[in-house]
Amino acid sequence: MANRPATSVASVAVTVGVIIALVMAIAGIFAPVLAPHDPLRGTLRDRLAQPTLDHPLGADPIGRDVLSRMIFSFRLYAVSGFLGLGFGTLAAWLVVLIRGNAGMANRKRRADAFLNISLIDLAGLVYIGFVPLLLFMVVLTGQTYIKYVIFLVAISAILPLAAVYQSIGRALTSSGEYDSDTKPYRSYQSSTTGAVGLSSPIRIAIRQGIILAPVSFSLAMLMALLSDFPASFLGVGVPPPTPSLGAMAAQGRDYLTDAWWVAAFPIGVTTIAMSALLAITVPFSRAQKQVRAGIEADASAMRYAGLWIRLGAVTVDSAILLVLVAIAPLIPVLGPIAMVAAIIYLVISRGGIIRSPGARVFGLKAVRSDGEPLTFARASLRVACALLAGSLTMGLGFCLIAFDKKKRAVHDLMAGTVVIRAR
Repeated sequence: MANRPATSVASVAVTVGVIIALVMAIAGIFAPVLAPHDPLRGTLRDRLAQPTLDHPLGADPIGRDVLSRMIFSFRLYAVSGFLGLGFGTLAAWLVVLIRGNAGMANRKRRADAFLNISLIDLAGLVYIGFVPLLLFMVVLTGQTYIKYVIFLVAISAILPLAAVYQSIGRALTSSGEYDSDTKPYRSYQSSTTGAVGLSSPIRIAIRQGIILAPVSFSLAMLMALLSDFPASFLGVGVPPPTPSLGAMAAQGRDYLTDAWWVAAFPIGVTTIAMSALLAITVPFSRAQKQVRAGIEADASAMRYAGLWIRLGAVTVDSAILLVLVAIAPLIPVLGPIAMVAAIIYLVISRGGIIRSPGARVFGLKAVRSDGEPLTFARASLRVACALLAGSLTMGLGFCLIAFDKKKRAVHDLMAGTVVIRAR
């Protein structure tokens, strides 16, 4: 009962954000009907005209109606929203299908691992990382409408992919599909006909994608609008004369004192779009934090290996490594093979992709911070971090194990790993 008001507020916020995006999209789709004037034509008589009944939001420096240009600018964002929705949802289904067929998500905790991405953090990462990349690619490859739309759709599809992916993960977890060790995507027999149908997880994935379609479309459209604004403002966005909010704001910056409406209304609409995006992503991010809290609760049950037992395992592994290195110069033919074996052994033992002899002797196992097994890439990263931390701290980083709550050394913190008692 105590959580109901917060849930209600979150639902209202998401609804408001979706409605704002849908209103913009509908306005863009029906722009030829709703726009009072031609967005590409103006007259000198209407140059910098103030807001009136004929021009509700005023006119720009060459007499074009500001409201009409804003309405027509929504068409590009609506197209990007629809394409982002389609590609993002299909990508989420494909990723879930691949993970299921590979047997990567056959436990409830692994299903929860789907949900480690916060939408609001991802939106910030996309905006900070991918929008500059968008600008660079446009400048590098040339400014054409088709290329720009492709780049814009690629960016706008990221948030729908994450939203649908996370929703599928939560639905699969709550349905208990990952509670057993059986293959996740198992077929089922109809009780009446005996026919083989779609597996339950696939049906859940399709249902979640359809249910989230309005939210996914809103995320894609708003992200396209916000990504286009700085690009068009800098002159490398939508090629003219196609209307865009960023280009309108850039055009009006020279008339802020005499004709403030030229830039104020496009900037205001962009601010509303950003608020709508936050209204959608913040509640989703809070839900993700609750899921991560559950994962951390499961991880807290792990038994972490302390300093002395890990030091014993390292001693055993180092002794074997020294033997391999020592015999390499003594055997001319097998020397290179011994050196390669030493490098592989280093990755295996220090990385933790499989249990090294020292780890087996002392019953230790290196895993990710959430308890998941290490991939080869993560194991290699752990080795690189161990070498870097060891050289920078003269080996003192290993002593952090004695003081850290999860018994992590510096290289464990850098690589996002822990060492647990496997037996």
